[in-house]
Amino acid sequence: MNLPHVLIIQRAAAGTADDRGVPAQTWATLATVSGWVQPRSVRELAQLSQGGPVVSDMTIYLWPTDIAEADRIVWGTATYQVDGVHDEAGIGHHYRVDAHLVEGA
Repeated sequence: MNLPHVLIIQRAAAGTADDRGVPAQTWATLATVSGWVQPRSVRELAQLSQGGPVVSDMTIYLWPTDIAEADRIVWGTATYQVDGVHDEAGIGHHYRVDAHLVEGA
């Protein structure tokens, strides 16, 4: 099965230090991968909100790759913060990634 979307996985990296010696956070490209980006349905969002505030509003499917909860995914002009990475079948077939839109990224 071909996954139709081209996604860029980014990981935080220490950037140049400011005048106080604190490194600024920058984002380095970790990989460019194929994926499938799907907005959560209204029903899914309603069920999630019963447990508290809804954080993840997108589900992204990927083939197994190096990705972690602290990473970001760029799709076109949108940037998503990864909230969770799940091995769907528990056998490494594909990952389901929960993510939310990062405003102003």
